[in-house]
Amino acid sequence: MFIIKFALINLIRVISGAMFIRAILSWFVSPYNAFYIALCRLTEPVISPVRSLYNKFGTSIDLPIDIPYLLTFILLEILMGIISRL
Repeated sequence: MFIIKFALINLIRVISGAMFIRAILSWFVSPYNAFYIALCRLTEPVISPVRSLYNKFGTSIDLPIDIPYLLTFILLEILMGIISRL
């Protein structure tokens, strides 16, 4: 059980770190940068379910921040906290 818990927590940390790096790089690098594209391919499968759910129930307010991205990051942190307490 410890190995599975350790692996899941580290996987969530890697994805959260990749999401954070992606957010920072989105301000500074070209969207055609190879490293940025790799980060997008790694993180988008995690973000897309939250994005589709948000588009289904979300409002049409045009904000300068990506709300589904932020919600995914928060949900990953909550999930990591739940797993660490098991």
